Amino acid sequence: MEESSIPSTFEEVTITLIFILPGFLAIYLASKLTYFEKPASIFEHTLWSLISSIIIYAVFILAKGIRDYESLRNIVFQSDTIFVIITIALLEGIGISCLHRLDPIRHLRKILQWKSETKYTPTPHIWDEELARNTPSWVLVYTKNGLEYKGVVASWTVGETPKELLIARPKLILRNKQWKVLDEIEMGDAIIFLEDDIARVVRI
Repeated sequence: MEESSIPSTFEEVTITLIFILPGFLAIYLASKLTYFEKPASIFEHTLWSLISSIIIYAVFILAKGIRDYESLRNIVFQSDTIFVIITIALLEGIGISCLHRLDPIRHLRKILQWKSETKYTPTPHIWDEELARNTPSWVLVYTKNGLEYKGVVASWTVGETPKELLIARPKLILRNKQWKVLDEIEMGDAIIFLEDDIARVVRI
């Protein structure tokens, strides 16, 4: 009895992996296509991947007209089934990235906060939204060592990642004690400012 249970257990584990992996593939693809970030914790990542897999297999089951688990299990190892599942996973990953790029939660938050005197914005979104608005835009970057730079916003990190900023056509601004500009020194094609460098960013 024990010997016959080994192949059965192996098969169940394999089927479980086949059911779960498409969701991981969709989440991974979405994170690479746009600034969508994979969940930080393993539990959260696994949970979203499971939800993603459920959606993938729901689409597959509806398209194939499958009515029970055994029918699905009988075809899950077939090459054409695996190909279709992977295709759906890739399409879902693209869909997730597009949806995340549209950021429906941000628009919903604006509707709920309409005419509100105080506005709640999640901490990373203050950085994200201000830099994204009316780009490309000119900014002044004040560094923690007291320097001032001017340039055009080229790219920036978003979400919970360290806040880094790339400006094109950068110029070092030199001022006198009365804060009048003495000179603007060109500093090459672009400069990357790391989070530890930035004291303040001002849109101009």
